[in-house]
Amino acid sequence: MLSPKQIKILEWPYTGKRALICDGAVRSGKTSIMSLSFILWAMGNFDKCSFGLCGKTVGSAERNIIQPLLGVSYLQEQFSLEYTRSGHVLTVTRGLRSNQFYVFGGRDESSYMLIQGVTLAGVLLDEVALMPRSFVEQALARCSVAGAKLWFNCNPDVPAHWFRKEWLLKLREKDATHLHFTMNDNPSLSEETRAMYRGMYAGVFKRRYIDGEWTAGDGLIYDMFDPDANSYDDLIRPKGLSYIATRTIACDYGTANPTVFLDIYDDGGIVWVDREYRWDSRDVDTTGLRQKTDWEYADDLATFMGEALVHGIEGQTPALTGSHCFLEQISLPASPENQASPRPLLRLGSPDNRPVRGPDSRERISTKATVKIDCYCFSHYYLPGRLFQAVPAWPWAMNLFP
Repeated sequence: MLSPKQIKILEWPYTGKRALICDGAVRSGKTSIMSLSFILWAMGNFDKCSFGLCGKTVGSAERNIIQPLLGVSYLQEQFSLEYTRSGHVLTVTRGLRSNQFYVFGGRDESSYMLIQGVTLAGVLLDEVALMPRSFVEQALARCSVAGAKLWFNCNPDVPAHWFRKEWLLKLREKDATHLHFTMNDNPSLSEETRAMYRGMYAGVFKRRYIDGEWTAGDGLIYDMFDPDANSYDDLIRPKGLSYIATRTIACDYGTANPTVFLDIYDDGGIVWVDREYRWDSRDVDTTGLRQKTDWEYADDLATFMGEALVHGIEGQTPALTGSHCFLEQISLPASPENQASPRPLLRLGSPDNRPVRGPDSRERISTKATVKIDCYCFSHYYLPGRLFQAVPAWPWAMNLFP
């Protein structure tokens, strides 16, 4: 017996759509029916063609796709199935018609090279959300045979996941059909089994694996954060905040890892994280996988800071050493206390490894915005008697004195 959504998977190849995406809860009957439909579609429309069966690893693809297929009695009755483990290829034959289904693993960024060069008439990607984008896109690029179709299934991940943004949110553009599954769509599960699985997960994992939602793990690290109480917009932001608060630019410098600047205002009662700069050289969507030089980061920081005065530096020498290469490239106007103008932004001293500190964060220098460059406070923002771990997202504010 099949559920209505499982029947839709069997009917989908004849809808004229190019791609099918099945996501949702664990144990919801997605993979088994999709694998069967994939084989029936391929054998009904192609001869002497190659297809791709992809999992996170070859082993997981064999376990989740190949072994269940070999156990389907209908396939055994209608086709000859032979799986060669050494070559990771399933050959399916009926009469004079025969097709080959190659098994690939998308373990990491280098896996795309394993699928280069092959010409496919279709591909099934099992647990696509676990695969690197480079591997998935290489697999899709291999599907150049006329009439080729793309088959995806996965359990949900974070809302910002590239697959959700590029496929689930662009169904019309991708000519794709989306079927969302819950455990109720798998008639082979008893109610006792469903109850067991519901009791296995809590919080964000229950929402992903049981409810089938694409959701982030909010609160798992910063459990004090409340999106409603600790977020603000232009209506809530105090007027003249830059004139009544001490400003800090928090810097987390990286080359392969992201570089982040935060524009922070402390008005004596609330810390307002007002703006964010972020450059992630590993994010193909926003940066094209390009690393910036120290000079470019220095220019970006100067632009991010604007025309404000530079009053001092706060941090620890070990934390600053990774950042000084780009910070020392900048010359900005100094505050009146330092007299010289312009001056290099950063000077490392402290031979005894003591913290290099500017004025106390409570001190009000003038009515003009005075900036402290704090290369350490991105992770640990210090106030007298307080330690606040900052969340790299904006706009939001954390009330330190409830």
